[in-house]
Amino acid sequence: MFKAISVIQLQKIAESVKTKYDLTKPTYTVTLAGGGKQIFEYDEQSIQDKNTPQTDVEKWETYKVNFAAMQAEANEKTTAYMFYAGVDCEVSEDWKSLQVWLGVDLPDNSFDLKVRYITTELLKTPYDIKNAIAEIMKLSVKGVDTSAVKAAESMFSDTLPA
Repeated sequence: MFKAISVIQLQKIAESVKTKYDLTKPTYTVTLAGGGKQIFEYDEQSIQDKNTPQTDVEKWETYKVNFAAMQAEANEKTTAYMFYAGVDCEVSEDWKSLQVWLGVDLPDNSFDLKVRYITTELLKTPYDIKNAIAEIMKLSVKGVDTSAVKAAESMFSDTLPA
């Protein structure tokens, strides 16, 4: 039922989504003992300093919102691609007929239609989805370091209920 997908395509999806968002972190400058200056990006800890200018706090909040939106879009597109390319199935005519009878609008394009079919008929629970992603990734990264597989699995398991 599952088959390997292109991990290069996964990277391309992430890259294309990332370019749509401004992920510039605000920075601050520290004067060194010798008089030189060094620039640092704020992080979760440093942004909380009481001397942080309000404009930098606002930029940090914008960064966090943009980063979360980028992650959500990348996860959505990556998951849809994984299901479309990694689940070997055809959309059932009976399922389409049932959707029409129920009054459920169906997507016009074959990509969205197949993903909808997979996520409403074949993979019905968060457990099903999590296991499908794990199996597709295992098939797709044969010969790759297992830590890369674990990282990919955790990327999705963090967004799904256990």
